[in-house]
Amino acid sequence: MLRAGFALGDGAEAVGRGEDLYRRWQEWVTEVLARAEREGLLARDLAVRDAVTAVVGATIGFAVLGGHEGQWLSRTTLTRFWTLLLPRLATPTALEGLMASGRPPETR
Repeated sequence: MLRAGFALGDGAEAVGRGEDLYRRWQEWVTEVLARAEREGLLARDLAVRDAVTAVVGATIGFAVLGGHEGQWLSRTTLTRFWTLLLPRLATPTALEGLMASGRPPETR
């Protein structure tokens, strides 16, 4: 969904609304990580601000690079990124419920 939003808005602004999708993404990531911290799911020695910087910077970087070379947005590349980052972000207990590859493919 994020990828489609960036593509439709040329990465920066939503079509016709002047909405900054990068800023909305940063706000959403900040809210999610702040909630994880409040719920004790974020690694204790990790500052929310630092986690937001890493997640937002990397994911927007993937979106921009993906506009030039599709491999940056491949499931393999993104899974490898989350496999690297999630153990640093989440507590061991929270990590048990997370999948770096996202949702499993739906069966029909």
